[in-house]
Amino acid sequence: MRTSKSVKMLLLLAPLAGVVLVGTTASGSTPSDQGSALPPEKAQIQAVEQQWQDRLQANAADPEAKAAALAAKQADQAQRAQAMVAEVPAKWPEGIFADGEAPAPGSEFLGTNRWVGTLAGNSVAVYAGRAGENESTGRLMIQYARPDMGISSSRFVDLPGSGALRITSASGTTLTIADANLVRHTFDVVSSGWK
Repeated sequence: MRTSKSVKMLLLLAPLAGVVLVGTTASGSTPSDQGSALPPEKAQIQAVEQQWQDRLQANAADPEAKAAALAAKQADQAQRAQAMVAEVPAKWPEGIFADGEAPAPGSEFLGTNRWVGTLAGNSVAVYAGRAGENESTGRLMIQYARPDMGISSSRFVDLPGSGALRITSASGTTLTIADANLVRHTFDVVSSGWK
């Protein structure tokens, strides 16, 4: 099957313009026409993509109209991509992490591990370890994220005489923390206090 001159031109220009083309078969149908059902989101994206393809083909004979259609398509794709990113809330990766690095000077805090979760819709991190100036004082460092993922505030919570602390498990925003003597303590992230 011979490809028309306008389609060849579109295929050549697409990579330069950053255009994503929907694949077609030799019969001109899209893969979704081949009997496989697509999720509604993908079907909607493919339908919009097909509308743009039809518009580009209709303007193929007029270079100015085609260039305007390509520019409009790029703007539409950028707008849809921004909308998709805006729908996904930004969060720090969640869970218990074994790394001891913490965003604090060693003179104030030496970490053993950390927990990251969500509090009031924003990310929160609790770093476990000890005070930098006194190895017998267990210390937690709590950092709260702003909606833009920057740090809104930090604070320390001490447990004198415990030695270095380690987070062993989490249930929601309640953390189980073992001290240097393997004594278990419970910390409530919401109230930032020991239970």
